[in-house]
Amino acid sequence: MPIDEDSFQTTTDSSSSFFSANSSFCDDNIGFLLKERFKNSKFLNICHINAQSIPAHYTDLIDTFSEPDVHALLVSESWLKPTLSSITYALPGFTLIRNDRTGKGGGGVAIYLRSFISYRVISSSPSDYHGTAEHLFIEANFKGIKMVIGVVYCPPLVDYFSDLDAALDLISCSYKYIIIMGDLNTNLMKDSLQTRKLKTILNSMNLFILPLQPTHHNIDTEDSWLDIVCTSSTDYVVEHDQLSAPAFSRHDLLLLCYKIKPLKLKPTIASVRNFSRIDITSLLRVAARIDWKPILETSIINNKISLFNAQILGLFNKHAPLRTLKLRRPPAPWITEDIRKAMAKRNRAFQVFKKERSVVNFQIFKRARNRCNQVVRAAKRRHIHKNVLNTSSANIWKFLNSLGFGKATATFNVKVPLDDLNIHFSSAKPLDTSIKMSTIQEINSMPLSTTNSFTFTPETDESIRKTIMSIRSNATGHDEHCSLVLISLRRYWSGSLHIFADANKQFVLGKISLAGVI
Repeated sequence: MPIDEDSFQTTTDSSSSFFSANSSFCDDNIGFLLKERFKNSKFLNICHINAQSIPAHYTDLIDTFSEPDVHALLVSESWLKPTLSSITYALPGFTLIRNDRTGKGGGGVAIYLRSFISYRVISSSPSDYHGTAEHLFIEANFKGIKMVIGVVYCPPLVDYFSDLDAALDLISCSYKYIIIMGDLNTNLMKDSLQTRKLKTILNSMNLFILPLQPTHHNIDTEDSWLDIVCTSSTDYVVEHDQLSAPAFSRHDLLLLCYKIKPLKLKPTIASVRNFSRIDITSLLRVAARIDWKPILETSIINNKISLFNAQILGLFNKHAPLRTLKLRRPPAPWITEDIRKAMAKRNRAFQVFKKERSVVNFQIFKRARNRCNQVVRAAKRRHIHKNVLNTSSANIWKFLNSLGFGKATATFNVKVPLDDLNIHFSSAKPLDTSIKMSTIQEINSMPLSTTNSFTFTPETDESIRKTIMSIRSNATGHDEHCSLVLISLRRYWSGSLHIFADANKQFVLGKISLAGVI
């Protein structure tokens, strides 16, 4: 009987399809299972996966961990390299902490930590590959409780025990709460010399290995227990388990619920205005009744700006009031229900292969996995093509930045008091007379510019209206939105009012720049 890769029938006597009338693809979705598992959890939730390339499995990564209440995701075999930006492989709401392997392909460890959790890196292995244990240990702070969260990856067929012993020795005496997870490539199902060495090291550090079933599923040989969860305080373990994760590798996903209460994740709140539904007639009528005398009568420029802003904000609040929204952008907008079904089909095929190891079942799983990868790649291409076709260059660059292209926003911490900076740059220093005269002579000897001089040109009501109507952004602080009511101001200002626009369409009122009023 020919193999129908769409039906995914087993080679057992039962020929029932994977997808019966009563089954749902959610039952095989790892993200759904994690979400259900952690739904009522009030404690710290940590997961570990052997990703075997974050870049290759990024879609599954964000699909699996964007919804569940996971506080830390530890990754073995990240396969990230220094040339790959962290922005490109970011998880929404997480900070990516990396220790990449250099000098050889593969390897590397990483930690995705919730962005509201403070941390510092306390130990990491050298990036350059030396055929030894690769690790990354961080100190995380939970409401004043400091604990160590670490991930370890040990390449197969290497003697990593001395390096692992030295790395654990640095933290075992300094911290009460320690959680270490990773792939040590030592089969704990067998009583071998390597197994005894590993257990001796962990026992000497007061670290206890939590019991698990085989975590690595081989094709031709017996399954093995290569991935571990160990902790210094078993009394704080609420729950630990493992889930099949064929989306990433033949290693199971490990999960741990630890009796420490982290801070609650606060939703992202934004205030926006809807400028697309403004009643222009009503706006003009209200603007015509504004009393501008207090602005004209005051001689202090700061007071003029404050009064003017108050009037503009009053118009905005009446005709385009602020609305508070909880921001929730799909982390992978190309993931559709069809893709989720393909992922569930792949996962179900892997479950059947685990139950009955045969070449036929493994080939069915491979075809399902490859087809799922093809569907995801095609969906990504369509998504990118849709967002770069027939749009402005500004929107294209905004979209490319959302994909991780470009540089990360640099943060600059000013350690010098701002008053000292103001004094330094505002204080007048005496000029050297000889330098002053030589500078003037140098300027006078320069040839005169032949370019046209810069001038302001008064704008008409119609040109301003066209500029305003071309605005598509609903952002609260957009500089150009402050010009929305200026159509009426030119006509109703009791005095001399001129509205100008330079080459960049930055509106200027007299000598007061309106950029940044809101």
